[in-house]
Amino acid sequence: MHHDAHDSDPLARPAPGAYEPPGLESDFVVPLGGFGRDDEGGGRGLRWFVGAVVALGVLIAILVLPPVSLLGGGGGGGDGFGVRARGELPDLPAGLSARSPIYDIDAGGPVSGPASLTVRLDGKPADGDHLGFYTHQDGEWRRLGAVRVVEDGASAQGEVPAVPGNIAVLARSVFARELALIVGAGEAPAAGAVTAASAVAVLAGRPVADGFGGTRVAVEPDALGAARAAAGGTPLYLGVTADGDAATAAIDRVLTTPGGVEAHVHALLDAADGAGADGLLIDYGALDPSLRTPFSGFAASLHAAAQARGAGLVFAVPVTAGTAFNAYDWAALAEASDGLWLRAPRDGEVYYDRLEAAFAAYRDSGLDFSRVSLILDRRSWERSADGLAPLSLREALILASTLQNHAGGAVGPGEAVSVAAANLGGDGGNSGLRWDHRARAVSFVYAGRSGPRTVWIENRFSAAFRLDLARRYDLGGVALAPAAPVAGLPDLGETILRFAGEDALTLELPYGPYLAPQWSVSGGRFEISDDRGSIVWRAPDRAGDYDVTLLVSEGTVFVGQQLALRVSAEPTVAAAPAAAPAPAASAPEPTPAATPAPAASTPEPTPAATPAPAASTPEPTPATTPAPAAPTPEPTPAAAPTPIPSAPPGPAGNGG
Repeated sequence: MHHDAHDSDPLARPAPGAYEPPGLESDFVVPLGGFGRDDEGGGRGLRWFVGAVVALGVLIAILVLPPVSLLGGGGGGGDGFGVRARGELPDLPAGLSARSPIYDIDAGGPVSGPASLTVRLDGKPADGDHLGFYTHQDGEWRRLGAVRVVEDGASAQGEVPAVPGNIAVLARSVFARELALIVGAGEAPAAGAVTAASAVAVLAGRPVADGFGGTRVAVEPDALGAARAAAGGTPLYLGVTADGDAATAAIDRVLTTPGGVEAHVHALLDAADGAGADGLLIDYGALDPSLRTPFSGFAASLHAAAQARGAGLVFAVPVTAGTAFNAYDWAALAEASDGLWLRAPRDGEVYYDRLEAAFAAYRDSGLDFSRVSLILDRRSWERSADGLAPLSLREALILASTLQNHAGGAVGPGEAVSVAAANLGGDGGNSGLRWDHRARAVSFVYAGRSGPRTVWIENRFSAAFRLDLARRYDLGGVALAPAAPVAGLPDLGETILRFAGEDALTLELPYGPYLAPQWSVSGGRFEISDDRGSIVWRAPDRAGDYDVTLLVSEGTVFVGQQLALRVSAEPTVAAAPAAAPAPAASAPEPTPAATPAPAASTPEPTPAATPAPAASTPEPTPATTPAPAAPTPEPTPAAAPTPIPSAPPGPAGNGG
């Protein structure tokens, strides 16, 4: 992936007087690397940090001990907090079982904003219980969010978007849709979703020429060991991919050479046996459309041989333009396997157009969509003239928070300095962070050396829209990739569990003001600023070191940069800021229930509904969520920041 030379070090934390996102605690900052203030060469440097949005509002007090305790919450509410256990639990739908009574809650008055609750359990939960807070409203059970077991198994604790009128802890033992996890060689899936998964696939094999005109399957040594240890009894699949020209050429030979298919079928099953896998995931990418019929024949042969050995079989195929004219016949592959996993386009501009066109066409042809799963990619993507490159969420925000200083030399007392978010503001075609209604994701366009670049950021908001598309066409499941715990990628666990369990998916847009760049200074003043990312800073008359801070967010995480400027009575030549090393590219939200924020201000208007694919599967309008409350001002960043708390992403609402 190409980064322009002006990319620099990221950080996140506002100085006093800045716009301060709600819930940012004074100890939320953690450095991502060893970069600090550069006091040499004019004393101008960059510091960078990243922080998670804490959506719990202001910590109040433990108002009531178990059975239900309110640990923190938004504004409002009376002095009392009453809890009463009902004698009988309302009927539960299939797949859900109770782990606590249902408690009616009287908060003593209106309570706005999210809160942290602790609820006493009936007994210590079993391993593999997928617990959640639920409320019973209008005759239906509605999931409020995930919980963690505390007090040595006696209670469950979690965050809710608002204090409900009643609450219970329920466990889901049956999932209506399949959940699969995809990891790389030597990786293990995150523990939280394993017990809900129907399969874990490890991408560790590839077809290679054997030097004798044939093809063998190369598998990395002990590639499945970590996944096997984590998967327990969950079926483990060896993923075989053809991700390069040599591998694609090998598959061409297999499908066009007499005897090639039979030999390759045996090679694949022997590789799976040798790796100790329970089945195979075949993921051969974009093949020549002329191979459509031969590939369907290969799939049928592999399926028959896999069944004879008691092995599972899944095919992953890319969704390309004109699905009737590519190498994969979805109906034939779904029939000749245990499932068909779809790799959606990485280009956000065509994601929904291609998927909905393909879904509509195959629905009309009678394809059984219960055998089809959507691969949900946690990575963000950047499109440029060079193609598409993956980014983690953190890397995307680092790119968005790149600072550019136009001072040129030393800063004198009272001088005006132009500072810009290099990839957000200015007149070079930069768009700023915005909600892209076509891609259903936060996006920004910026000017690169080889032309315009577009970044689509994957988070819980965009993931919810993707899963809602799968829900509307009644797909049988979702496959999460990568499912290993990778730093910088969004946590989509709650979102995919809601989808798999058929709990309500609520579509939201990120809170509008979060998408606007936020500036602060430790001295001097702003003279000119815009809402995309450019300011003019008037240096103070007193010599010294001063910080200009930029904070950006896509709605769940705040990342920023801080530029240290030295004001000197005697002008000197200042050194250019050091460039931040780009974090290693990660292998990348949602239907969360509405995520209201603490103490609501005026609610944002509901956004326009995004286009619906077909009359029979309308897309719902995203829910309106209230704006967050203004938080308590924060102190200046400390020299040695403390770690990020283990709290979930913060409040969101409509806007952008």
